[in-house]
Amino acid sequence: ERGLRREYAPRLTILEPEIRRVRLLLISEAGRIFPTEFEIMTGIKGIAEETAARFLAETMGIERFRDGHALAAFAGLDPRVKESGTSVRGKGSMTKTGSPILRQLLGWTGMNIVRHNGAFRRRFEYDLTRGKPRGVAYGSVARRLAVVLYRCLRDQVPFDGERVGASADVTSLQEERTVESRAPQPTGVLDAPSAAG
Repeated sequence: ERGLRREYAPRLTILEPEIRRVRLLLISEAGRIFPTEFEIMTGIKGIAEETAARFLAETMGIERFRDGHALAAFAGLDPRVKESGTSVRGKGSMTKTGSPILRQLLGWTGMNIVRHNGAFRRRFEYDLTRGKPRGVAYGSVARRLAVVLYRCLRDQVPFDGERVGASADVTSLQEERTVESRAPQPTGVLDAPSAAG
């Protein structure tokens, strides 16, 4: 690995200016094509301009999705339902289908959001108290973040941390888990687009 780093370091150094140029172009174009969405996302503490730009480029508009859970499914953040024969034993791990880029973006952003937003931090800590590993708790935050972002972008309203907090208590979390545990029913086009779509 060290040998590969030494071999490719000069090439990467040469490419760095081009990489920076592409990043700036991505940010500029995202702000031009999705001005309101870009402003809403960058107004959320924990979401940088490049993160917002990559999210918008990868989704190409949230109107493609039926709801926030369909967006989470597109990122592969929807829970897999455990089945044995004809019985359903509850939720398993995340499906990790769909867009790996969006899944990574929401995962890293979820970690930042936990540090900056009390409601998401309470959700994270609540999952930890239930014995969930930190990675699983962060995955839960990322899934909730996808739903919240969808609502903000759909309604064209700024992120409201207090509103998130009002829906992030234990009762609401349990209700949300009940909804999420149901197997998704395809609606044709907008339910859960594939990464290639």
